[in-house]
Amino acid sequence: MQGNNLGNPTPAEIKELLQQSILRHYPNPERKGCPGISVLRELAEQRLPHEDSRWPHVERCSPCYGEFLNLRREFKEGRNRQQARTKWLVAAASAMIVVALSVWSLRDRLTESDPQLPETTARPAAVGTDSASAFVNASLDFRNQSVTRSPLSQETPATELARVPRGRLALTIILPLGSEPGDYTIRLLKTETDPMELASFSGSATIESGLTILRVSADLSMFEGGGYVLAIRRGQESLRYYRFDLS
Repeated sequence: MQGNNLGNPTPAEIKELLQQSILRHYPNPERKGCPGISVLRELAEQRLPHEDSRWPHVERCSPCYGEFLNLRREFKEGRNRQQARTKWLVAAASAMIVVALSVWSLRDRLTESDPQLPETTARPAAVGTDSASAFVNASLDFRNQSVTRSPLSQETPATELARVPRGRLALTIILPLGSEPGDYTIRLLKTETDPMELASFSGSATIESGLTILRVSADLSMFEGGGYVLAIRRGQESLRYYRFDLS
């Protein structure tokens, strides 16, 4: 025992001295009155109070006290390992949260900085698109057209048709006055009586400044210029037909 500079033992040294004294001076080779390993484990894990009636025997029985010290050491080592593992898991979870937040923040900044990203997803039914090609903003204004739930007549319309360019379009469609907001499907036809659509798209319409605005992504780059028809409907409602020119 080293002691401190003044020759007085430290608390740790006193504890070690008492433990060694119990281990040497209370032999019990026949293990009379020993409570058993399960009780010693509960005492070592502090699941029993120090006032428990079996403590006096343990403190006066070298074999029991030796087993108690070993169980106590194993318990502390296991608790330390569990605490270290918990700290590691907390640190790993925190790091994952930071990475996830960074990814979401970066994605939001990229989305906000790209004005050409379409607001809705298109589903072309014909030819695939080139993802490297940018979408071009375009619009069709049908606000003053009457709502028609049957195929249009074959006569040439009295007013000039709305016109959009060929290409991959971030298309804004202004629906006729009184149109309801909601989810819409759009069929691209060459004529009103075509049994098969050339392409189909979908989007969601909202009311903006008193107008019903439908936005879709439409790849019209593979079609020739000329007159076409959009057959539009909301949900399960009847189709409504609108003519336009593709140039």
